[in-house]
Amino acid sequence: MDNTAGHAHYSTLHIARVPSELGPVIRCSGELTVATGESLRRELNLLSSLRHPTLLLDVSGCRSIDADGVLLLVDTDRRMHEQGRRLAIIADAASTACIFEAPGGEGILPVFPTQAAAELALRGVGSISDHRPLTAIRTDC
Repeated sequence: MDNTAGHAHYSTLHIARVPSELGPVIRCSGELTVATGESLRRELNLLSSLRHPTLLLDVSGCRSIDADGVLLLVDTDRRMHEQGRRLAIIADAASTACIFEAPGGEGILPVFPTQAAAELALRGVGSISDHRPLTAIRTDC
């Protein structure tokens, strides 16, 4: 909780699940933080038990993502990769997308600017490269 000018501010994360041709899309809006990440973790665990081969996670509506939020996404990507499944993250806002870049511009997660771009890559039209381990999170965004 952050008290600014005497007003309480509570972090919130709104999650909606919608179907797509390739699998479920989870759309998040609000703040993905240590305080809100558990609701996303529960949703991801539920979907994991359903064994969808592909999951699209849209964080474009997130105003902020803290280190715990990024680690949740990295862990989700790792677990899905180990199970032979694929994750694509949609992050169109420059301030959100740059969080997922390592120095030198190399991506640390499969991040796409739109759902359409993610779906093309998952179909093999674009590319989802093999992931490199997380080396840094940019803080100059």
